[in-house]
Amino acid sequence: HFDLAMAQKALIVGGAGQLGRAFVSGLSAINAVTISLDLASNKDATHSLVLPKFSPSHTFEQETVSSVNSYLTKAKINRLDAVVCVAGGWTGGSINDPSIFESVHQMWDMNTRSAVTASHLASKYLSPGGVLILTGSAAAFNATPGMIGYGISKVSTHHLVKSLAESGLPEKARVIGIAPITLDTETNRKGMPDANRSSWTPLTSVVNSVLEWIQKKESAPKSGSIVTFHTQDGKTWVTLD
Repeated sequence: HFDLAMAQKALIVGGAGQLGRAFVSGLSAINAVTISLDLASNKDATHSLVLPKFSPSHTFEQETVSSVNSYLTKAKINRLDAVVCVAGGWTGGSINDPSIFESVHQMWDMNTRSAVTASHLASKYLSPGGVLILTGSAAAFNATPGMIGYGISKVSTHHLVKSLAESGLPEKARVIGIAPITLDTETNRKGMPDANRSSWTPLTSVVNSVLEWIQKKESAPKSGSIVTFHTQDGKTWVTLD
């Protein structure tokens, strides 16, 4: 049994996705109170806040913030120790594709808008010294001519990490970007059935690193860092940008 008031509290934006579920599971294992925020529910989370159908209008974010505010007030949670944003998606598309405009909008909605929403919530609810995690991409350090929308959305997330490290978050709070190369998810296994998975990063490797940064603040990279997860022959290590 643990003291609910003393337990660490974490908001997982995208908590019903594959990486989101891994975060909920890992945080639950250290007795953290988990709040999943997503378009679908995650029954493994302490609290699961399901958003209404996604809307392209900016009022969607305003309504999301209002829903989170009401929910946290009702649950008597006034501060969060961590906000983890793992909502997002991938789509390809080069600049001469007729569907380029659609794919850019889709990636902006899925990746950038979710990162901005998580960051705004962190600015309101993160404890002093808390941690905000945003999901970037190692691919976006370089040119992405075959996935323009994805690259734009992830570069903008990296920019958000750097900007929030300068100001906007509560005192001594840190923002860290995670930049996976290829994650070992069910979706990737289905999409690339013949790929060599020895260079794919297990979800638990990412989760365990972040858990360490939340629990042992001295082990966390400095605010504004973007951490790339490399895996080769089943071994994972990180580099900092």
